Amino acid sequence: MYDDDDDDKEPFLLVLGVLAAVIGVVLLVFLRGESVIDKLPAAAPEPVEEIEEPEPEVEEVAAPDFAWVAAPAIGAIGLDSAAVSFASNAESSYTFDYEGADGSGGSEAGGPATDHSFDLSGLTPGTEYNWTSTITDEEGHTLTDSGSFTTAAPDLTPTDVTIALGDQIVLTGTVPDEDTKNEIGSTAIAQYGDDAVVNNLVVDGGYTNDGGTIRVTGAVATDAAQADAGAAFDGLGLSVDNEVDVSGDLLVADLNALFQLEPIQFDSGSANIRGESIPTLDEAAELLLANSAANVSIEGHTDDQGPDDFNLALSTDRAQAVLDYLADKGVEASRMNAVGFGEANPIGDNATDEGRQQNRRIEFKLA
Repeated sequence: MYDDDDDDKEPFLLVLGVLAAVIGVVLLVFLRGESVIDKLPAAAPEPVEEIEEPEPEVEEVAAPDFAWVAAPAIGAIGLDSAAVSFASNAESSYTFDYEGADGSGGSEAGGPATDHSFDLSGLTPGTEYNWTSTITDEEGHTLTDSGSFTTAAPDLTPTDVTIALGDQIVLTGTVPDEDTKNEIGSTAIAQYGDDAVVNNLVVDGGYTNDGGTIRVTGAVATDAAQADAGAAFDGLGLSVDNEVDVSGDLLVADLNALFQLEPIQFDSGSANIRGESIPTLDEAAELLLANSAANVSIEGHTDDQGPDDFNLALSTDRAQAVLDYLADKGVEASRMNAVGFGEANPIGDNATDEGRQQNRRIEFKLA
């Protein structure tokens, strides 16, 4: 037989056991000073927003307001009045350094003051300079500026050379260097010969070939000689002024020298020109053709042998014979006239054979 009461007591006893265990745990925790909540699982922490604290404001101290009076426009500096000036609104000092493309340069310093200026004259002419300048006030604030300027080119005089033609070829004037002097001299020698040229050119560094001039002066007997006198000096980098005259006097002098060297021979008592005189007349024609401007008078002369009327007519005929021959060779007849003087103008003694031969002649004069 079973006891029903014992069956009913078992669940009750089980509950009491569990309750007693719980109470024991609580008491143990209490005695150790811990909270039951602390033994529970911890929840995730809430995010904390970070707050930026403002940085303390620092008062800025402004640099002094410097005023550059001329430095930014320093390119306007001239060679003889070169100056830099600038100013600040406080007591200050300055430095100014400059260096040229040619290696020249310098440094200036001054102060304290509110206005600064110094002279830059004496710099290399026609040279670019780079510069840097700094103003510093009493508190150490600085202002720096920089730039460049070019000094004025030197005031040079253009080369002026005169080449005077004559018995000697004389070179005078001023040139900038020895190379120019030698080049002009060598050109003159090539044209006129070493013995004929006198080179009196002066060298002066204050001159320049830019805009320089060579003037050729004097007189020559032919058009070609005039043209050659100028053309010989072309290509030297200087302008050439050809002031050479084509001289009728020189033409006549050349003709008379030719006829004195080789007198024109005529048949006795006649105006017929002998064959041996043809080369002389041909050369005379070339001289006249080479000088296109001069007009000449062809004069005939005789000795005193024979009647005066006969000699006058003979001298006229001989002068005309020379004119006709020259005209046949191309010399314009309008540039010539023939005239006879007979025995009226002797240059030798008619009492001697030699003197009479000198008197039988053809001469040229400007018409």
